[in-house]
Amino acid sequence: MKNEEIRSLSIEELKQQVETTEKAYSKLKFAHAVNPLENPMKLRSMRREVARLKTELRGRSINEVKEKISSGEVSVDAMLKPGSFSTPFTKRRLKKLVAQEKNS
Repeated sequence: MKNEEIRSLSIEELKQQVETTEKAYSKLKFAHAVNPLENPMKLRSMRREVARLKTELRGRSINEVKEKISSGEVSVDAMLKPGSFSTPFTKRRLKKLVAQEKNS
């Protein structure tokens, strides 16, 4: 999957794609442990695809937080509640994002 295709996916589609790709990777990894694959480079490409998907998902989550901070929509404490964002944030990370938004 190319980066352009990854960027065009919605957050829910990204989560689903991460899940299916991780499952396929673990199955392929197990199959390789039992019987060597004809092309072991598939493992590397799948691992990197999972990383690209997770990176895009995390980037979107950070942008979502920055938008909420800049609009003054919610406080840091409200953002710490589980399920507030597509990926979890620590209090330290949220405070850092707030400080960055104030400085810019």
